[in-house]
Amino acid sequence: APGGPLAAGIVFFAAMSLFTALMGNSFAAFSVIMTGIGIPLVIKPYGLDPAFVAILGLTSASCGTLCTPMAANFNILPVGLYEMKDPSGVIRTQWKIAIPLWLAHVAIYAIWLKTR
Repeated sequence: APGGPLAAGIVFFAAMSLFTALMGNSFAAFSVIMTGIGIPLVIKPYGLDPAFVAILGLTSASCGTLCTPMAANFNILPVGLYEMKDPSGVIRTQWKIAIPLWLAHVAIYAIWLKTR
């Protein structure tokens, strides 16, 4: 595949995060993206450890949860409970954590690829 296992992994992590942001739930995204991208394009062609790829995929998906109003129980409900003035205040704070966290997933994956 063009780009090799690193490029495939980055696409997989990005798809997990974006689909989670749309769905509002990383567990819903996990089954769809793992089946459509993770297994056929990341794990199978390169013989990678399914457990390692899966846990990085699921936790990278959670980065999408931190950045979306679709995850109402995490990002909208606290606004009402704490009577925050800014309806996007929770998300405005969390995306600053989500981006470096997502990049850390890519870095961990890249380092793991070099050591295997």
